[in-house]
Amino acid sequence: MAAKGIRNLQEFNSADAGAAEWEIYKRNFLVHLEALGLHDKPGRRKVGVLLSNMGRECVKIYASFIWMPEVLADEDNGIAHRPAEDRYNLDTVLTKFDHHFGVHNFKKH
Repeated sequence: MAAKGIRNLQEFNSADAGAAEWEIYKRNFLVHLEALGLHDKPGRRKVGVLLSNMGRECVKIYASFIWMPEVLADEDNGIAHRPAEDRYNLDTVLTKFDHHFGVHNFKKH
């Protein structure tokens, strides 16, 4: 379902994909999202567009992801509060796919 004049993305071939192929697809998807005017829409909608473009095999991969639950703070044991991972947050979902396809993001200090 592309807007008038905007082509759909091809399905992502996850069977033969590695980090490089995923990075290209992810970049193209983000441009596609901008072109559709969906960059500022709710996460659920953006994740839905991602999965519908990626195809059935990637939906299966998404369904296999483990979503971390909320961790409550326990100051006595030095545990900080951490919110649950949101399966409808695009950045979180893209990070999950990054890990799945072997993308390593090394940060310089």
